[in-house]
Order: sequence, then structure tokens, then C-alpha cells
Amino acid sequence: MMEESKHLASLIHVPPKTIYDIFKSSSDWEFILKIDALLEAAARKVVKVAFAANDKMDPDDMEEFVDTLPMRGRTSLLKLLEATGCGKEESHLIDCVRILRNGFAHDITQIELHPVPRTPS
Repeated sequence: MMEESKHLASLIHVPPKTIYDIFKSSSDWEFILKIDALLEAAARKVVKVAFAANDKMDPDDMEEFVDTLPMRGRTSLLKLLEATGCGKEESHLIDCVRILRNGFAHDITQIELHPVPRTPS
């Protein structure tokens, strides 16, 4: 699993230890905000790679377009991610994390929540 996380980290241009550090977050608040950012970066990468396969698109315009898409909604990154073949369970997970993230990001009182123990599977 560590090798897979290092590979993902290299694809989205973050340090190799980033995913491990997210897993070790000291609070649920920190974990959710960071895992959401990780999932968003991964989703954007998938969509950009899918668009890059079309040689009729200008890569710079395509990248700028994908970078401005919202995560949720009718014309969102999640909809394009589903069009690339992302499964319903995976896109639902990304959406649920985004909902949690929005709750944490807009309610500073939740910063004091103690982490729920996460057990490795």
C-alpha cells in the first residue's frame, strides 16, 4: 500500500510521504480536509489524463478548464470523473468526503474534535 501511495503522490506532484502523513493526522478535522484535497487532486489528474488523449484539445486550455471546475454539481469534476469510467462507489466516496470537508471547513468549533480511531484494513 505504501508503494501505491508513493506512486499516487508522484502523479499529483506531492512529496512521497504526504499520504502517510495524512493518515497520521492528529484530528478528524485535519484528516478530512487533507484527504479531500488529496482526492480532489487525484480526480483532477484523472480527468486531465482523459482529456489529454484527445489530440484536438489545446493542453494548456484543457488544464486551465479542469482546474476551474467545481467538485460537485451538474457541470462538475465529479460528473467528468464518472464519464472517465470512475465507479459509482468511488465517486460517492469522493462526494461524501467533500460533504464532510465542507462541514468541517465551515465550522471552526469542530477543530477540537478528538479523532475516531482508524484501524488499518
